[in-house]
Amino acid sequence: MQTPPKKDRRGPWVGASEVPILTMGNRFPFKPDDGSSPLLALYRLKRGETEGADWTPAMLRGTILEPHVRAALAKALNRQITDATDDLKADGMPFLQASPDGWVVPDRPELAGPETITQLKTARRPLDYGWGDVDWANAANDFVGILPEHVWWQCQAELLVTRARENLVACLDVTGFDDDNILALAETGDADKLQWLVDGMDLRIYRVYPNEGSHRTIIEHARSFSYKVENGTPPDPQTQRDVFNLHPFDNGQTLVASEELEDLIRAAAKARVWKKKHEDHYKELAAKITRAMGRHKMVVDSAGTKLCDYVSHRVFDEEAFEAQRPDLYAKHCRTVFDPKGLDPKVKKAFMSSDIVGKRVFTTRIKTDG
Repeated sequence: MQTPPKKDRRGPWVGASEVPILTMGNRFPFKPDDGSSPLLALYRLKRGETEGADWTPAMLRGTILEPHVRAALAKALNRQITDATDDLKADGMPFLQASPDGWVVPDRPELAGPETITQLKTARRPLDYGWGDVDWANAANDFVGILPEHVWWQCQAELLVTRARENLVACLDVTGFDDDNILALAETGDADKLQWLVDGMDLRIYRVYPNEGSHRTIIEHARSFSYKVENGTPPDPQTQRDVFNLHPFDNGQTLVASEELEDLIRAAAKARVWKKKHEDHYKELAAKITRAMGRHKMVVDSAGTKLCDYVSHRVFDEEAFEAQRPDLYAKHCRTVFDPKGLDPKVKKAFMSSDIVGKRVFTTRIKTDG
């Protein structure tokens, strides 16, 4: 499947999904691959120094399933949910933006603005990653539960920007469903089958309300970060990699890549990942075939056509020959041991032993040295 185009995230502003990086710091669960802190990585992205991470299978899975999760949520609520407008800006705060995944159409259309916005997520083993069980017994007609901290901060940022009264979070439990299978199914364009797949998954629903104290924290962090991006003032380093990135040493060995060279390097990186994945798969298949062949050298199909052959390094079964023909084994498979060429310590041990000059089977001699 062709990956969607990347959204341009450069500029002195912060999106709702980026707010948790500011408020959580190194507690933010998704770390850059190079060991730098999430905060410095975000700063460099906003300054246009980097392009951000490539699409991962989990990101593609979320993008593919988003409309189907929205449909499942609408069905569970028995309400209509529409797409929200992208890049909504907070009133009087140009440094803060949000892009909710949708909003619930109100029962009273005359109300201005969305009452309820939505955030649509997918997760594998959600209980292991902070998604708590919904307490239906004590909830009456409400949704309560425990959210991962980064999702909660994102929800608060969206509530701050949109001024909505609540944020409904729907988390689809995709445990047991392989990302590659979901991507392959999306390639076929069979939306009905994808929806049928989603309808069979567990959907967790949470309700988040605005928190004024959290909103003040978000505004303070977003305003400070926006100022630093605009004026080229990087945040203080939080990891050793941050120090290296902020204070690089260049003795003329660094080359700024052209667009063509950059494309080649990125393509090579993707090919390396592809090669590693398929090499491991090939080795696994080859091992299974080898075990199935046993001592046979060749495999043919029912018509006698050769499918594959395997030449074993072990072409002589010493133990079987010794058991069947001990007389010939003694004649042809024993030799006079010659310690010449051995390690000096091993040679000394052999020269002082009683086996020197006797006829022994050399491949049976083992040393602990």
